[in-house]
Amino acid sequence: MYYLLDKKTKEEIKKAEVKVTVGAGQTYLENEENENWTRIDINKDFKPDIVHDLTQTPWPLEDNSVDVIFGSHIIDHVMIRARKNK
Repeated sequence: MYYLLDKKTKEEIKKAEVKVTVGAGQTYLENEENENWTRIDINKDFKPDIVHDLTQTPWPLEDNSVDVIFGSHIIDHVMIRARKNK
């Protein structure tokens, strides 16, 4: 959770040019809208910037194009979906 990070880490994240939040869902990170985060989620109803199933590769991002990737409470969802896709 972004708000749990120490001040130095928050400052480094603010300086990053390209920031992505994966499994964005309906919640927004602290200052997410003001810091130009790109939101990726499988559910188009959550209005992400990119609709994508994270179990499918490649992800719709250029190699070495992202400075910060944030995800919270997504690993279990991705693992369950990956098992279903087998």
